[in-house]
Amino acid sequence: MMSETLSAALRRAATEHPSVIAIHFHGRDHSYATWDAAADRFARALLAAGVRRGDRLVLLLPPIPQYLFCYLGAARIGAITAGISTRYRRQEIGEILANADPRLVVSVGEADGVDFPALIASVRERAPSLERLVRLDGDGPESLAAFEAVGAAAGVDLDARRSDRHRLHQRDHRHAEGRRVRRRGDVRADAPVCLPPGRATQAG
Repeated sequence: MMSETLSAALRRAATEHPSVIAIHFHGRDHSYATWDAAADRFARALLAAGVRRGDRLVLLLPPIPQYLFCYLGAARIGAITAGISTRYRRQEIGEILANADPRLVVSVGEADGVDFPALIASVRERAPSLERLVRLDGDGPESLAAFEAVGAAAGVDLDARRSDRHRLHQRDHRHAEGRRVRRRGDVRADAPVCLPPGRATQAG
């Protein structure tokens, strides 16, 4: 039996319990349906921007619901995420960008008096694959709102892409299982991951 991915678990929870609160943050509730829709918006935006399975992106965000929205959206298309704390400064951010070498960074504009887009620009040469910086806030052309609007306008069919990814996942799983059964004494350590409805994630 294949393990359930976080993306699939979120989809199931949003289908079966759409109005149940998944995240409570600073007095505001976000349901499973809200989270699922936000993940879809970000996933479509990534695909419209040319991000594909296996590509890397960085989330330079504080622990806020939008981090989870973007994280699950990236997972939905098979992109790899690396998180950077807003407590980090030039040296740490430069090191992580150099190691991750992402195609895209989603960042807050300013936090604790630090201009993060300017900070990223100052170390950008260390990440040669970096093509785009998306700002979480604002409404300009580099904002997350504008980024997701382009994705929505592109009319990306996530369901079709999800079916393709599911077929690939099943194929890879069968190959992996075939290798396991040929190894005597192999013990499976994988287990389903789920998001239990009714137990909201406290994000602050």
